[in-house]
Amino acid sequence: MDIDDRLADVRFRPSAYGIATLREACVFLCGFDVASENRVLRGFQEWVDPGPLVWTSVVSGLLEKRDPSFPDLGDGEQVAALFDLVAEFRMERGDPLPGPPEPRRVRR
Repeated sequence: MDIDDRLADVRFRPSAYGIATLREACVFLCGFDVASENRVLRGFQEWVDPGPLVWTSVVSGLLEKRDPSFPDLGDGEQVAALFDLVAEFRMERGDPLPGPPEPRRVRR
């Protein structure tokens, strides 16, 4: 599985990677980006906020601007909103993420 397929898998199955909260998703994405030699989120900081604050400190405010109910969403919905934002960024960057992984068939 290449790095984009892995990120897509994390997007659609965050709990399988130990991600349950927005904070955990931000920490994961930062580490994942570093592990990819800054390939995964290249330009995300400027896309989210060109100001002096790092994206992890402003992303919840951006998501709240897009959806005023964001603070009231459950953890899983907030995590999904963040990964959807990353997918939107990647689409605009011309480097879209793959879709959901195919379900695995169980052999009998």
